[in-house]
Amino acid sequence: MKEDKKQEKKDKNKKRNFNFLFTFIIVILLGIFIGGTVGTVSAFMGINKYIPTKKDFITSLSTTIYDIKGREIAKLWKENREIVPLSKVPKHLINAVIAIEDSRFYSHHGIDIKGILRSLIQNIINRKIVEGASTITQQLARTSFLNREKTLKRKIKEAILAIQIEKKYSKNEILELYLNEVYFGHGAYGVQSAARTFFGKDVSQLDLAESALLAGLLRGPYYYSPYIYPERAKKRQQTVLRKMLENGFITESEYEKALNEKLHLVPLNNKMVKNAPYFVNYILNILLKDFDRDEIYKGGLKIYTTLDLDVQRVAEKTLSESGYQGAIITIDPKTGEIRAMVGGRNFKESQFNRAIQAKRQPGSSFKPIYYSAALENGFTAGSIIVDEPLKFDNGWEPKNFDNEYFGPVTLAFGLAYSLNSVGIKIMQQIGVKKAIAYARRFGITTPLVNNLSLALGASEVIPLEIISAYTVFPNKGKWIEPHGLIKVENHEGAVLKRFIPKTRQVIKPETAYIMCKLLEGVIKRGTAWRADIGREMGGKTGSTNDYRDAWFIGFTPDLLTGIYIGNDDHSPLGNRKTGGLVVAPLWKKIMKEALKDIPPSRFEKPDDIVEIPMCFKRGILGKPDCKDKVRLPFVKGTEPEETPVPTYKEKNLTPIENKTPTLVTSGEEFSAPTPTPTEEKEETMEELIKKLKEKLKKEGKL
Repeated sequence: MKEDKKQEKKDKNKKRNFNFLFTFIIVILLGIFIGGTVGTVSAFMGINKYIPTKKDFITSLSTTIYDIKGREIAKLWKENREIVPLSKVPKHLINAVIAIEDSRFYSHHGIDIKGILRSLIQNIINRKIVEGASTITQQLARTSFLNREKTLKRKIKEAILAIQIEKKYSKNEILELYLNEVYFGHGAYGVQSAARTFFGKDVSQLDLAESALLAGLLRGPYYYSPYIYPERAKKRQQTVLRKMLENGFITESEYEKALNEKLHLVPLNNKMVKNAPYFVNYILNILLKDFDRDEIYKGGLKIYTTLDLDVQRVAEKTLSESGYQGAIITIDPKTGEIRAMVGGRNFKESQFNRAIQAKRQPGSSFKPIYYSAALENGFTAGSIIVDEPLKFDNGWEPKNFDNEYFGPVTLAFGLAYSLNSVGIKIMQQIGVKKAIAYARRFGITTPLVNNLSLALGASEVIPLEIISAYTVFPNKGKWIEPHGLIKVENHEGAVLKRFIPKTRQVIKPETAYIMCKLLEGVIKRGTAWRADIGREMGGKTGSTNDYRDAWFIGFTPDLLTGIYIGNDDHSPLGNRKTGGLVVAPLWKKIMKEALKDIPPSRFEKPDDIVEIPMCFKRGILGKPDCKDKVRLPFVKGTEPEETPVPTYKEKNLTPIENKTPTLVTSGEEFSAPTPTPTEEKEETMEELIKKLKEKLKKEGKL
């Protein structure tokens, strides 16, 4: 029995080899007869030594970028193609292609002799190449290895390659290669891209009518385009359906039903719009450090990112509807993963990514960095600093908003109401160099002025850097490099690169917690009250001279969003357009939506933190009639045992360091003119000052 089967197999192989040989001889004789040149045979001899592998056929695949939930953000391609197995392609699409392109596909061995003879007669009659008879296998050989010139030499090469392909691969393997290779028009290569391009669906979801339309495009993707020539496309679809009926692939009723079906095409303009374009460009620039352009645009990579399309869309819509120019970045503070990145109001108008390319003064949004340094160098939340007018030897006179001052106040109060004189005194005490050192720890890389105007945010920063610096507070003092890339795979799923972010402990966990609570006071009691979303949170406003820049950077234990607003030409935003007025409401809108499915959580308090009830402004302990009583956090052993006294008593301050300031970078110094100091100007200060004055007068304290 086994010997009979072996013999039967040998006979089949002999028969198949004979058929291959017979077909091959016919082609060569045909080539010599028509071409009459030795060159044709020589061309064959060169091809005969080469049998292509599967990798040789499809050399250009589209790369796909995914969000954190596995949803497609965008595709990058030279040829928009996504490989799918034949098992995923519906039977009616396979039959439609066979019916219109090569009805004898399963019976020939690479070339169709009857078709060749028929087309040969037509070409002789017309004295030029007017008709082809290429099989699916020949088309695969041509699109993969040859050009499209209509010459006999190319046709002979094509036929010989087709025979070689049929020797090595099964019919289904050839079909799979072909269906993933061919061009359907409008940038779509292969059946999967065609299904998504024309119908916005996976290829497996195509019905008979849709399959017939796609099959009809193969002969002339532009000529039969349903977008450009809908009537031609419909007639071509009818031709395909009729061929399918003639070949027994469909019934009469299926033919009529498909012919009368109304097709719903995806609008081309919708299809061309990219999700998160600023973020895609940001990711592309990172990829180009490790992959060349051909790998990215032709390698079929799968790029998995940290972006959340839901949060991204809310951020994009919020900035667009605001009417302002600027940038928005949302980050998971525990991981450093970027959930949203908006680099401008409209990508079509400007591709300049303000989130990572702009450099703007942060104003008072810089204060939490050196306040953290102060807490680790002798200050506490209850330290008393005299808020008063300042004048330096070089003529610099920084002012509070509306030139109002509060006298002795707690550090917590000074931060909540963004009192400039308090910030300057704190920086003078800890030293500008220490403040710069802390800024570097927090991830700020831009040049920083080496004088006290740094306390007011006089140095320009990159939005991504200053925004990601705030992740240190809800993340227990640890800085994690902000990043948008998780991993890159090839089209077969093998991991080519994983992104591992840099991390470092920037401040103590106790300092981080205290800063969280102090920044909560900015929202609950200070300049950012418009940002209140009714859960545990912290943040800081920032505004600059003449209202040119406005900021708000805020966070909860689970999510952080920073927003920068400013005109590209540095012109003012408008009178009283500050971080609290303009930006805080935008932040509230984004965060409420982004956190709607996340239960509220609390900042994790370290064991050695105690919270002491005291008057928020004056720091007075144990006074029952205190109208602004709060619980301020302290590290055990640093909490006040009695009412604190001012840290600064003297009126005459030490002159500003370096009358000719320098820009300080990582190990380098550059000469620079004296910077214009930045002032924090919040819209609510005037009202708050008046209320506090009235209150203090009633209490007999003024």
